[in-house]
Amino acid sequence: MLGFVSVVLGTGQPPRCTRCHGAAQVAEYRAASDVVADISTAAQSWAAGPGPNLTLDGPEPFGHPELPSIVAGAAAAGVARLRLDSDATALVSPANASGSIA
Repeated sequence: MLGFVSVVLGTGQPPRCTRCHGAAQVAEYRAASDVVADISTAAQSWAAGPGPNLTLDGPEPFGHPELPSIVAGAAAAGVARLRLDSDATALVSPANASGSIA
């Protein structure tokens, strides 16, 4: 089984169904430069089989205003697998969705 290292994007509820759980609390996101620094540190210290593999934890990742630059930073750091858990509502922002895929 593949292991993943957690990198926290900020504070707030993790993505979940708003129909089941109601409105999410307001998220506060960390600066992209701080998140990318944590990603780089985790990637450089990776020693557990195939990887490095990271998951972006905390509030909805597609709500982060600089998600495309965070994903680009992960790619530049050599991250092999980047996991994002999403409630999919933030995918309505074309800039975040297409920028992160690019």
